[in-house]
Amino acid sequence: MQHHPSHPSSPRLGIGVIVPADMALDRELWRWTPPDISLYVTRLPATPPAVTLETVSLMGDPTLVAPTVSELLPAEPAATLYACTSGSFVRGLAGERELVGSLESAGAPLVVTTSGAMLAALAHLGVTTVAVATPYDAVITERLAAFLNQAGVRVVATRQLGLSSHIWRVPYAETAELVRAADHPDAEAVLVSCTNLPTYDLIAELEDDLGKPVVTANQASMWAVLRLLGRNAAGSGQRLPSTESLPEKHARAQRRDQVDVAGCDQPRGQEPLPHGEHAHRLSRVQAAMGARSLSALVVSDPANIYYLTGYDAWSFYTPQCLVVPAGGEPHFFARAMDAAGACGISELRPDQVDGYPESLVHRPDVHPYEWIVEQARDRGLLSDDPRSVVAVEGDAHFFSARGYQALSAGIPAATVVDSRELVNWVRLVKSEAEQSRLRVAGQVAEQAMRVALDEVAAGRRQCDVAAEILAAQARGTAEHGGAYPAIVAMMPTGASAGTPHLTWSDAKLVDGEATTIELAGAFERYHAPLARTVMLGAPPRRLADTAAIITDAMAATLAAVKPGATGADVHAAFNATIAPHGLTKESRCGYSIGIGYPPDWGERTVSLRPGEHTVLEPGMAFHVILGIWMDGWGYELSEPVLVTAAGAERLTQLPQELTVRK
Repeated sequence: MQHHPSHPSSPRLGIGVIVPADMALDRELWRWTPPDISLYVTRLPATPPAVTLETVSLMGDPTLVAPTVSELLPAEPAATLYACTSGSFVRGLAGERELVGSLESAGAPLVVTTSGAMLAALAHLGVTTVAVATPYDAVITERLAAFLNQAGVRVVATRQLGLSSHIWRVPYAETAELVRAADHPDAEAVLVSCTNLPTYDLIAELEDDLGKPVVTANQASMWAVLRLLGRNAAGSGQRLPSTESLPEKHARAQRRDQVDVAGCDQPRGQEPLPHGEHAHRLSRVQAAMGARSLSALVVSDPANIYYLTGYDAWSFYTPQCLVVPAGGEPHFFARAMDAAGACGISELRPDQVDGYPESLVHRPDVHPYEWIVEQARDRGLLSDDPRSVVAVEGDAHFFSARGYQALSAGIPAATVVDSRELVNWVRLVKSEAEQSRLRVAGQVAEQAMRVALDEVAAGRRQCDVAAEILAAQARGTAEHGGAYPAIVAMMPTGASAGTPHLTWSDAKLVDGEATTIELAGAFERYHAPLARTVMLGAPPRRLADTAAIITDAMAATLAAVKPGATGADVHAAFNATIAPHGLTKESRCGYSIGIGYPPDWGERTVSLRPGEHTVLEPGMAFHVILGIWMDGWGYELSEPVLVTAAGAERLTQLPQELTVRK
């Protein structure tokens, strides 16, 4: 039987590419592209032909760039490349991130810009000092140098051609002369800017002549966007497509057989994420690390480990961490019995996992982090160098003081700093895949709360109601099973309802008393918390009145949850509704949510409270909780919501009212 190419045996992959209107090098992008991957190229609206600071600023304007995404989406690209160097560096690191965010908000999957790609390429090669060659004038070249300096890359020399148009016509000989003139003895690599400057056939030759990497805009762009898809760029003889990062190379050369990985090909048993999702998350974290000039990040929060790798196990009660270098792949360290199967339930490969010996568990005289830091140093992940800055998650629940002391002692010359929840803040804006998981978690929460409200009855033991809630949380829905929540159900009842965060006892529920119930639905570690109040018998006037006020306050608060508002704006809308009734709430009325592990389902980033100036964006998620706790009584109403372009999307559909059981 004849096989026809019109019937592919594997899924088609394509990359959406946004280029300037005058881009003339589409074919050069294709030269780095594997033959089974398509490029869907669209152009920005035409700007004045001269390449000036004004025009490149226009080309990097999110309001001009984001609408082009709609021209790519019908082809269903797996990743997106904004292929304009100057447009992505002209407004600095913050501007580059804003541009990425605007493209993601417009629906573009797995976005990378040329300037972001160049930073990733330099980090992958272990380069921190560069010479810069550009076809631009001196003003735009200085903007590129400033962008690189912001990212922690030192620029020791620059050369430019001073062109304002027809850059694609520059002959190879002139470009080669420019690169050689730009090179400097202190430069670890030469960075060549502009996606409209032909370079493909020069790179290998120049690298041989100069004895160092030559990273060009189109090369870095295609390398980075293909990396998001787990693919390698072409580029015969060029260092970037063929070079492993330093940690990768070291790990392969010195791999020690300390982990039995016999089970590492086990199926994960989870709903798969889009291809390249974890790679995209890692690139965002490493970009944030670069902005703070961090050499490495030690991730110990199980929620952050899960976010970056997909590893999910109740192993966090013993020391474990993911060491993320400034460039290259991360490495996971855990107890040997847990490390043995880590790659089978995560995106980690066997050569990215190591397990410390059982003899180090629960010892007063030695600590697992002593072993971890030694192994990380051997693999080039951590460096005992005065120039090295290592961040740790100082406020993570499972990173102990002894762990910090052991790690610091292992790299005494390096500077150890707090990460300031770096990964948590990267997690703040959720991808489409994450949003879909939160919606399922909302369905589980709604089902569990319906069970809870039905089970509360006079004479029933509190623990029996709790048992039904726990079963409902695990059971989930007919389509999706639930996961264990980060916090058990809280059920203050009677006089104790004025005290939040109480759980349950074996006491019986009493007619004439109210119970506040706060629980969460969890799906693949994504949490949707939900609170309601149930009254056994006729409610007292103060409770009924408060419930009505809080229902109105919830409507006002959710109306304020929209892109462009700050956390303080949302809290102000809540207070403006309750204040005329003599009610006040000094505590926050909400907080960001997403992935959760015990003992907390909050992300520890944005709070909805006075003084919170973080601006809400589509893709953020919050638990809006309006609790009024008084002496001897209380009332709770909450909603898990997603921020969308249209405002707050409720993840549950339960009535927002006091439930009365007579």
